Amino acid sequence: MAGSQARLKALQQQEAQQRLSKEQLLTPRQLEEDIHLESLGGTVKIRSLSHAQRQDIQKGAMGESGEVDQDLMTMLSLVESIVEPKLTIEDIKALREQDASVIDELSIQIGSLNLMGRAGDLKKGSRKTRT
Repeated sequence: MAGSQARLKALQQQEAQQRLSKEQLLTPRQLEEDIHLESLGGTVKIRSLSHAQRQDIQKGAMGESGEVDQDLMTMLSLVESIVEPKLTIEDIKALREQDASVIDELSIQIGSLNLMGRAGDLKKGSRKTRT
């Protein structure tokens, strides 16, 4: 019985440590990460996007018919997410003419940073947070 109570108390303490305050949840933060592009043999700096930014990108890629142009959405996401070097939509259009692996690598890395693939990494503390 004593072992069960100790485990219960440890679980309760762990839960209390993990619970965030309202202020912690509402504190603005932006993740940035230097990523290595195998296809080019160098690095670029990318940043995470807020939910509002992702919604704006989706709206910006929506055609008159109400359908989202996936190619335009990818280009807009790259423009908003790549911090260094800063690229324009024209730069991304030129990049599209290169080997497809460049856009693919960037899209995958940006998707991962925006928690579309590596959500577990946040617990590892492997990302820099900028407030």
